[in-house]
Amino acid sequence: MQHYMIGILILTICMGGCARTLPPSEELTQAVTKSFAATGFNYTSKSRITDLNVPRKDLPKMPGKKTNLALDKGLEVLDSLSVTLDGAVDTTAKRSQVLYALRYERDNLEISVKLPILMDYGTQTVYLGTSIYTTVLESLYPQAPPTRGKLIRIDLNKLLQEGTAKKPELAKVVGSNLLNGKNIDLINNAIKAAVLKELPKLKEDCFRDQPLSDKDRQAGVIRRIRVDLGRSESVSLALGAMESVVEALYQQQIIPEQVYTVLLTLTDPKFAEEAKEKLSINATFHVGIAPSGQVAYVEGQYDMADRQEQFRVGVETVSTFSNYGAPRFTLLPEQSGVVDFTELLKVIAVSAQEKKADVDASNAEEIDETSKDGTLDTKGDVWLQRADVAL
Repeated sequence: MQHYMIGILILTICMGGCARTLPPSEELTQAVTKSFAATGFNYTSKSRITDLNVPRKDLPKMPGKKTNLALDKGLEVLDSLSVTLDGAVDTTAKRSQVLYALRYERDNLEISVKLPILMDYGTQTVYLGTSIYTTVLESLYPQAPPTRGKLIRIDLNKLLQEGTAKKPELAKVVGSNLLNGKNIDLINNAIKAAVLKELPKLKEDCFRDQPLSDKDRQAGVIRRIRVDLGRSESVSLALGAMESVVEALYQQQIIPEQVYTVLLTLTDPKFAEEAKEKLSINATFHVGIAPSGQVAYVEGQYDMADRQEQFRVGVETVSTFSNYGAPRFTLLPEQSGVVDFTELLKVIAVSAQEKKADVDASNAEEIDETSKDGTLDTKGDVWLQRADVAL
């Protein structure tokens, strides 16, 4: 009897658990919705090429073995590159931070270039952290204000105003307030709304549960969902979301009509049908759900090829998300101090003038050396060799 009661209790718990478990499609939609509702988060995203094949006939036709070798080496370089983004987003403070890291790794050679950027949308200001640009400035312009350990401040609003003043046609494409806090909120909301609109349209059989890995358990992930998108689903999802975003940005007057018209042609159903006929497109996502019900990570594999599979490209992207509602920033202008970009431009301009003066002086010396063997008639700009002058 005791074993019977225990069995009934376990069965009841399991049934209760199953009753509360949502289908993977609904679980994922809820997780995405909850993640989008957060006021900020930290993220890390790494992308690399997993497959690349470009037929020789599709490469630019350039004569010479060296040119062909350079193209081949260029493809090898792309195949060995990875890009990592490590950043933070705070929608309340209207700030975002990202550390771009470009890494090349092949055989025993490793090269890495990093560029930290902080964007303050409230003031439309960009801050550049210590990077290769700092080293270049220190080497070429030692007289410039020291920037190591500080952030270089660029006033985008002022920069855009100066640009549109010199080229008024630029204002028709890029407004001076394109990246202000209000517009960024509208852009983010348009993207979120588009994703949440298109995600439920996917068929239920695109989603399925996957067993948790050891890494998932260590990270506290409670559910792993796989999403498989074929050619039709991939194209429909991408173009549908793009159309919704473009329409929203146009209605909010963030993009002008000429940009709207161009972007809208890319979402034309005819374009979608042509893409489906010519290309094989597949995308696979593994999404981890955190105990909070938010997205913990997204592992994506994108593969595209022509029907003959002579042209192929595959890209892998792995993104993790943390600190929802409490993002952590490492670029802090208030603590590190800043150097205004205009101050650096002044030093560069003075240096350029000095170099020009040196070049002019050097040219004058060459002319003087040449004149030792001849006489320069400055009025007529005629060289008269003394040996040829007959009195």
